[in-house]
This record gives sequence, structure tokens and C-alpha cells, in this order.
Amino acid sequence: MNKKALTQQGMKLALKVVASQIILVCIAALLMLFAKDSAGYSLLVGGGIAIIPNFYFALKAFQYAGANQAQQVVASLYLGEAIKVLLTVVFFIAAFKWLVVTPGPLFLGYALALVMNWLALAIFKKSHQ
Repeated sequence: MNKKALTQQGMKLALKVVASQIILVCIAALLMLFAKDSAGYSLLVGGGIAIIPNFYFALKAFQYAGANQAQQVVASLYLGEAIKVLLTVVFFIAAFKWLVVTPGPLFLGYALALVMNWLALAIFKKSHQ
């Protein structure tokens, strides 16, 4: 398999994972809207706090491929992960400082997106091998 095909395959997997996170968080937020408007909104914000940095990491992680670009691959992964963590912290701070959110549903949305990340990787990885 050539470098470009490998990179495209990895990116396709990453985008499937992000799409599955978005779907799960949106469904959960819609269900929460029936309980209380602010709960659905908070869950959606929490999911976004996980999904947006994860999407950035996916874009950064598959920027390079191949043995001759090994240093760029490693540097891209480290930089992507560092920025992902930084974005997550900034988004949590912004959510609590500038948005009216309920902590429980916010953290639930964040946790749902994280769990879906792991589940989707396990499910979709088998179909990409």
C-alpha cells in the first residue's frame, strides 16, 4: 500500500469516528431537550468540547505518511495531541465563563463523545484492515 493510500485510509477512519461522535451527541442532546432545554444545550456543548479538538487531531495526525517522513509524522502527532489538549482546556474554560451551561449534562456530553471515540475506533478499525 502506498503512502497516499495509507494516509487516506487513516483519514477516512478518523472522519468516520468523528461523524459517529457527532451523531451520538446530537441524538443524546435531542433526548435531553425533552427533559430540560438547558440540559440538551449543555450536553451538546460538552460533546463539542470533545469533538472539535478530536477533529483537529485527526486532520493533523494524517498530514504525513511514510518512513521517509517519520520525523514529520511523529512531530505532527505530538503537536496535534498538544493542541487537542489545549483546545479542550480552553473550550471548558470558555463554556463555564461565557455560556450558561449545566455541569452534569456538559460532562455527560463530553464523556459520550469520548466513549464513542473508543467504540467507533474498535468497530470501524476492523472494516479498514
